[in-house]
Amino acid sequence: MRSVRTFVACRSWSAMTALAATAMAPGACGMGQQIAAGPVLGYVEGRGWSPGWEAGGGPVQTRKSGGDPVTDASSLFAHVSLGMSSRPGAPGREAREQILYAAWEPWFLVGGTLGVVRSSERGIDKMVGAWEAVPWVIGAPVRGNPLHRCNPCFTISLALGWRWSGGREFYLAPKVGILDDVAMPWPFQTYAD
Repeated sequence: MRSVRTFVACRSWSAMTALAATAMAPGACGMGQQIAAGPVLGYVEGRGWSPGWEAGGGPVQTRKSGGDPVTDASSLFAHVSLGMSSRPGAPGREAREQILYAAWEPWFLVGGTLGVVRSSERGIDKMVGAWEAVPWVIGAPVRGNPLHRCNPCFTISLALGWRWSGGREFYLAPKVGILDDVAMPWPFQTYAD
């Protein structure tokens, strides 16, 4: 039985990897790329702590707005994440619930999460949520002319969020990552006067 569960988990993971690769493919077509990964520490209401990890990214492009490079709006909607967590089992169950997920995570003023979960307890389920993150580009701020291009630039971020998939979970997610083949965006870079 364990080998069957392992096989199903690997098949689910393969499907999620293919989804992420498809979503990030535009980065190979003249757009830049943003990729980040890190641990996730969550708390599932009524169940307890839920450690895990998450990796995500997508194509990114900057454009000029008043001279300074800003992230193009289409880039804010092209972010996907893959992750897993191990949370305490549902009431009455001793085994921990293992979760694999793939999520679309657009951002505009606040981030949203819409995804698919593979749970060891519930099978396939949905995931919805909201989040906000504080990013930083290593080496910023930059004031220059011409603009600094990331080939690559290293990033760190800290996200705080809420999501629901079989239980309400609040989480904290620090990540390290890269921006590649794109002008370092404002507010991390401005033109020199």
